[in-house]
Amino acid sequence: MAVPVRVHAMLERLGINRESVLVIVGDTLVTGDALLSDDTAAVEIRPVISGGCDSERRGDPGGAP
Repeated sequence: MAVPVRVHAMLERLGINRESVLVIVGDTLVTGDALLSDDTAAVEIRPVISGGCDSERRGDPGGAP
């Protein structure tokens, strides 16, 4: 992929919904307007995983741990 490129443009070119992933450069979470260049550290694209406590399955209607 040609650089420099903004994170949102990279995700678009890869066909990835930017609201469904987190982009990490090195050890830093970056936003869609971050600029990636030749000297950018490794880029990780991780899926966003949402969820929570299912209190009904645990038999605790209050949701307490």
